[in-house]
Amino acid sequence: MPRLGNAKMEQYLPILRQLLVRTARNHLLVKYGSVQNQFGGRGYFGQVLDELNRREHRAGRPLLSALVVLDQPNPMASNGFFIVARELLPASRGLRDRALWEVERNRVWAFAWRD
Repeated sequence: MPRLGNAKMEQYLPILRQLLVRTARNHLLVKYGSVQNQFGGRGYFGQVLDELNRREHRAGRPLLSALVVLDQPNPMASNGFFIVARELLPASRGLRDRALWEVERNRVWAFAWRD
């Protein structure tokens, strides 16, 4: 999959962040498939989520993409979330996927989000 262009990335990031901050404030989750096409489609959406995570982490905030889950009986983040989370949060490397996701999801819900 080619990289998403910078102009599109900068167009998508604030919209996605606003959506996920609103989701966080309401302690909800977003299904991956319900929003991916708004942000370039399957492969590109992952790139936008990864970049959003990196920016949120640099700003000292939790990883918003913990709120984006696969549509399955027991919702959980996709594999891409775990790759970036373990890269950005070294202390999480010993956690199993579900535990890591639950910890980060709860951090996102507990954070005092401001626009």
